Amino acid sequence: YEEGSGAYSFAYTQFMVTLEVTVEELFCVREFEYPRFRLKLHCYFCSLAGSDEPRLLEHKSGCWLPACELGRLKWLPADEEIIDRLSQG
Repeated sequence: YEEGSGAYSFAYTQFMVTLEVTVEELFCVREFEYPRFRLKLHCYFCSLAGSDEPRLLEHKSGCWLPACELGRLKWLPADEEIIDRLSQG
């Protein structure tokens, strides 16, 4: 994250480069404190850019799940509240 670039601009660039998705609107901002550092997550709703399936451009693996199935994966503590909110619709 480049200081001063703005969270939306950063997310847009990173998601287009790594997943080929379009960043839509802000879903939530989550702050979480781990024992050694503090984390601030900006979460956005996104849509697929130009195809019906996500394309992993820089990642080795991934999966696309409906919100109701997100709970079947193991998440990091900072992600758990976000996943709960998404799962509840």
